Amino acid sequence: SPSCTLPAGSDQPRNCSPWKSFSEVTKGAEVRSGIFTLYLKRDKTYLSLSPAQLGRDYLLVTQMPLAGGINGEVLELGPKNNVMWSITGLRYPVDAQVIGPKRVLIAEYLNRRVIEMDFKGDIKWSYEIDQPVGCQLLPNGNFFIAGRRELVEITRDHKKKFSYTAPNLYIASARKMPNGDVLMGRVTGDAVPLFDRFIAMMQQAK
Repeated sequence: SPSCTLPAGSDQPRNCSPWKSFSEVTKGAEVRSGIFTLYLKRDKTYLSLSPAQLGRDYLLVTQMPLAGGINGEVLELGPKNNVMWSITGLRYPVDAQVIGPKRVLIAEYLNRRVIEMDFKGDIKWSYEIDQPVGCQLLPNGNFFIAGRRELVEITRDHKKKFSYTAPNLYIASARKMPNGDVLMGRVTGDAVPLFDRFIAMMQQAK
């Protein structure tokens, strides 16, 4: 409990607050940036919101045409299904993640690349990989990317921290978990999706 100081001749305490400051509470926490900023500390998660983010619903959508594979789109819908922003002309975007203020990471399947774009559609960063199906910005600033037959973690300057090639697998999706494990969805010969958890397979990727 907080300590209180009683001024001389007064029964009213001063310098006594029941709350710790946010910076004190989150000191030493693992920080994750995206639409919101998360602070992970032991068994608790703290969320940082700006006033502009209050009272809003968020829905990030990737959509593709039924044929042709071109003119796919990534967009954000507001609380009344109004389009907040959109990026068009993408070739089969299968995954997307907002990674910062007016920045989105997109797995563009048919263009065989993962791209970081601003909300106007200008490319800020890209990485070529065959048939990408998943993309993720990690807390350490690296990118985790899943291709059909490859999992890779790379730095922003394209240095590989980890690479796993699976020539006999058909990877449907993958995510790196908070503890360093990788959850991977793969499709078998009978088109049944299975999920594997690679225990600590990427712990060496810092």
